[in-house]
Amino acid sequence: MLKRTFNYFSMAVTGLFFCILGISFLFETWTPWNWLYVTLIFGMMIAALLRILNFCFNFHKVERRLKQLSDVILWLFLFILALTNSDLFYFLFPRLIGGWILLHALVKLITITIKIKDHLPGWIHSLIFLIGDGLMAAILLWRPNEFPQLVNVVVGCYFIIYGGNVLLDFIREIIPASRKEQWDHYFQLALPPFLAAWIPPTLLHTILNKDQDIQARADFAMIKQEIPIDLEVFVHMALKGPAMMGHVDLAYRGFMFSYGCYDPHERRWLGTMGDGVLLVAPKKEYIENCLNNENKVLVSFGIVMNEARKQAFNQRLLETFDELEDFHSDEELMRANKPIKGDGSDYLSRVTRNVSDAHFYKYRSGKFKTFFVLSSNCVFFIRHLLGSIGLNLLELSGVVSPGSYFDFLNKQFKSNKSFVISRRIYTKRNMNSQDDKKEK
Repeated sequence: MLKRTFNYFSMAVTGLFFCILGISFLFETWTPWNWLYVTLIFGMMIAALLRILNFCFNFHKVERRLKQLSDVILWLFLFILALTNSDLFYFLFPRLIGGWILLHALVKLITITIKIKDHLPGWIHSLIFLIGDGLMAAILLWRPNEFPQLVNVVVGCYFIIYGGNVLLDFIREIIPASRKEQWDHYFQLALPPFLAAWIPPTLLHTILNKDQDIQARADFAMIKQEIPIDLEVFVHMALKGPAMMGHVDLAYRGFMFSYGCYDPHERRWLGTMGDGVLLVAPKKEYIENCLNNENKVLVSFGIVMNEARKQAFNQRLLETFDELEDFHSDEELMRANKPIKGDGSDYLSRVTRNVSDAHFYKYRSGKFKTFFVLSSNCVFFIRHLLGSIGLNLLELSGVVSPGSYFDFLNKQFKSNKSFVISRRIYTKRNMNSQDDKKEK
């Protein structure tokens, strides 16, 4: 009860702080920057002190001593640098925002080319915003001191949106259970891409450490309600390869649905763009292949749905099947004595060999016809499906990532009002001990 009360208090204070800070940016020029600078210094000081305490209390753990000492040195260096070079903060911050907007513009440019190529609507609307993003990025990167009010408006609006989102989460948590159906849609502002990118590798390191500790693993893998789940969302992680940055797919009624740039012969731009391929395979065999053959670690979030949500999800899932056509891996073509372009070592060929009854499909048209790693990616596919049941992740930069979606689902799991009710870890070590939780 005390922990829950503290969480409510923390949400309310955080939301109000960012809303007030955002509003102050709209009406003041330099005062809110000073507040932000002081907050940054205070936060770095706390972070450095916590790492010093952690180093002292865990000094006996020889295997972690070097890493903890390097963390202490890094945070002390950053704290001293920020404290003694205030001008550096005022110089870098608007330019970091400009870089973020420039990334947004670049993603929008590529998305527009995809829309034009695939004959999708809305590219003119996106072009107008692209021009605005490009101009704003140029100003923030090269002439921020000449347009301080513009910088303030951009920063202030972001803080207001973020703080308002946190306050909505707070209101959703404290309203009576009898009225929660009125809050049927869950919105969350996604983490900035540069933060979200660090989540999969950091989480993998944490999980591998927990995997050696039975109690720590049990604390992470939790079930809020002992009821059968209707679907699971899986977040993939790996020590090397493309999965280092994460991947997301979905299990429903015993099958796994995975969307990606899986055709090795139609990839462009170093594998970041290509034909969108949907993989459908039996759930258990697919998971075993990921763990035993692809050397991945998986975290799953279990979701329950009422009848209305089930109908909405089923309808959305069927809609995604409308434009599918059969696609065959190189391994399947070799078995049929047909010529192939590769050597049969690609991912889909490995899945064909290790997972029975796996099927692959391509999109003839529509928003999933072309895969792009920063927009129309695996998270875009899963977000499209789960948006039908009210789980909505908002990304202001236009860049969606597995790290952002893990953060979103993890917060939903921690919420008392969400229908995300379980969080589980799948590794080689614990796969055999996992009890299969039957879906409805």
